[in-house]
Formats: sequence, C-alpha cells, structure tokens
Amino acid sequence: MKFLKKLYNEELGVFIGIPSKSRPFRVKEQEKLMGCKPTWFVPKEEVKQYEDEGAIVIPCETGLSVQRNMILEESFKNNQTCLMLDDDLKGFKEIISKNPTPITKDVSLNYVVEELKNNINIFKIAGNSSVSNLFWYNPGSRISIKGLLVALFLVKPSTPRFDVNLNISEDTDFSIQHYVKYGGVVKLNYLRNYFNMVKIDRDNMKFKKPIEGGIDWNKDDFPNSYNYLMKKWSGVLRPSKTQYEVIIK
Repeated sequence: MKFLKKLYNEELGVFIGIPSKSRPFRVKEQEKLMGCKPTWFVPKEEVKQYEDEGAIVIPCETGLSVQRNMILEESFKNNQTCLMLDDDLKGFKEIISKNPTPITKDVSLNYVVEELKNNINIFKIAGNSSVSNLFWYNPGSRISIKGLLVALFLVKPSTPRFDVNLNISEDTDFSIQHYVKYGGVVKLNYLRNYFNMVKIDRDNMKFKKPIEGGIDWNKDDFPNSYNYLMKKWSGVLRPSKTQYEVIIK
C-alpha cells in the first residue's frame, strides 16, 4: 500500500500512467518535460531496461490495449482519477487568440491537468485536441462534448475499458464507449497535445515512426480496425472523408 501511495501524484491529484514498449530511452526526456514522476507500464521482459533509466515500473503483458487497461485498473482500484498519456510527448500549447491566425503559447502538464479537471464536469473522461493544424481552430468552440480523444486522457473511475481486439484506434473506441455510456466526452479544443506521432500514408498503407520502438503495425491494421469499428458502432459512427477514419454522428 505504501508503494501504491507513492505512485499517486499528490500535487496533481491523479494517478499518472504511461503505456510503453521498447522505448526506455524516452524515460528521462519525457519525465523532464512532464515535470513529475509517472508510472511506466511496460512488457515484463523490458522492466530492467526502464528501471535502469530511472523509471518507476509496473510489468504487464504486451499489447497497447492490455497495457492501457492495466493502468486503469491500478488507478481505479484505489478510487483514483487516472491521467494516461503516450510515451512520445513533445509538449503542450494553448491557443490564446485567432485574429486572423492562431497564436499559441507553451503550457505545462500541470496547467493542462488543471484545465481538464476544471472542465470534466459531469462526464468521466476529458482530453485535448491532437490536431496540430491550427487553421481549423474555432474560437467559438473551445470545448466540445462530442469528439475523439487521442494520446492523453483524464479518466474518472468508470467501467469502459480499451478493446483488446484493436491494435490501433483503441483510443477511438474508448472515446465512443464513454460517449455512449455517459453522454459525452470533454475535449478542450484550445489545448493541443504535441507528440512524436507516427506519420501515416493511408493511400499506400505505409508508416514512418519519428522515434524508434512502440507497438508494431502492419498495412492491414487500418482497414481491419475501421471495419471493426463501423460494425461495432454502426448506429453511432459515420465514415469521414479521410480514408479509414470515423466521426460520431
């Protein structure tokens, strides 16, 4: 119990978990960017590599949804709000005006978490926008309750879990689960996540990782996950104009 209490971030009032695979080199840089000590959930065979980099580690089975679910379980069993973020963080920005083009400023993780906590309201999950193209930002829609969250989640104790049948788009499915069960997800459009995200050529089904490690994908994952989601949530989703992406109706 003392060990579990140590994993809880008293300052932010959340349990912070990061699912990671084959990226122990990210520990020092990411923890410096975050300004705090998270718990890394990594494959059992990689525990020592992460601990050698100074990480607090909980071993788990390999699989992004499996690792994400273990983070939720560890947090919720102590009735703690969970902050989950990906292992390729670059930073956060706040859009402070759009006149006529967006003006942004760098903000800290602490600031982001406080904004999420202040706006989550009656819902169980909140996150930021990971769309880096600021052209589409609408100052009249700073907060939305119908959207898909990516890379960072603030989650209150709740029942939805990540679908282990999905190798990608598991965050899309998780957002939809919350939307259906609780009537919405809180998305702060004025805060932007910046991560070293995989570059995807959907036409040729090719992937380019800006940093090494992480979960391995193949060219069939996108059409397979798209078809799976459209079948699972046929009454909730519609196709987007972009290949293999979905939108809540």
